[in-house]
Amino acid sequence: MTVSDALGDRRSCRSFTPEPLAAGLLDDLVDLARRTPTAGNCQGVEFLVLEGVDVGAYWDTTLPADRRGGFPWPGLLNAPALVVPFGLPGLYVSRYGEP
Repeated sequence: MTVSDALGDRRSCRSFTPEPLAAGLLDDLVDLARRTPTAGNCQGVEFLVLEGVDVGAYWDTTLPADRRGGFPWPGLLNAPALVVPFGLPGLYVSRYGEP
């Protein structure tokens, strides 16, 4: 598959089932995400992985139940896990010396 094919076939999934992920799958996916190329190999990203009750706590905090009625992707709330990436711009600045 070419890069063009991969980009042309990509899609954004916004509806999930609550069924748990296979053991080790989430760790494997995050490990692959950590290995993606970055500028100057700074690896300026961290991942917060939420599973189980932490997923519910995340949604209760960021999208309280009383505001969910108009949420355009209700199936997103069923996801059994969430991965939140955090960029660390300071790593790039320390590498290249400019903000």
